[in-house]
Amino acid sequence: RGMHSLAERFDARVELLTGMSASGGTLEEGRRRFERSGVDVVVCLSVDPGDALLVRSLSESGKRCILAGTSFPDLPVPRVCENNREGMDGLVRRLGARGHERIGLVMRRWPSPWLFKRHEQWHNTRRDLGLTLDEGLMHWLPQDNEPLMAEAAFTGLARWIETARPSV
Repeated sequence: RGMHSLAERFDARVELLTGMSASGGTLEEGRRRFERSGVDVVVCLSVDPGDALLVRSLSESGKRCILAGTSFPDLPVPRVCENNREGMDGLVRRLGARGHERIGLVMRRWPSPWLFKRHEQWHNTRRDLGLTLDEGLMHWLPQDNEPLMAEAAFTGLARWIETARPSV
C-alpha cells in the first residue's frame, strides 16, 4: 500500500514481480508482458533466479527496476534489502540481556542467502554472548513448496517446542 501511494504522488505505475517463472511463464513472455503493461517501475520481490534474468532483461531494455527484499548482487539495479545480520544480532542481544539463555529460531526452508545470514548470525551472537549453542534450538519449517498450515508442520513445531525447550 505504501509503495502504491508513493507511486501515485509521482504519477507512476508500479508492478510487483513475485515469481514469474514459478507461474510457468518464460523469460520472453515476461518481458513482453511488462513492456506492453505500460508500468513505469518493476519492483522485484522474488528470490527466483528466473526473475533475476527477467529483471536484467527489462533493465537492459530501459525499464526501471528495483530489487526489494532480495539481493541478486550482480544485477545493475537499485536495491532495498533488510540487513539480516544486524537485525538478528540486535534481537539475540536484547533477548540475552533479558535473561534468555535458550534462544530458539524457527524459519522456513528457503533457497536464499538471507536465510543463511540470519541463521549464521543467530549462532554467532549466541556464541559471543556465551549462551547455549545447541543446534537443536533451530527448527526448520516445511519448504516453500509444502503447505505451511499442514498438520505435519504444526505437529513438528509442537514436538520441537516440547523437545528443545527454547526460553523464547
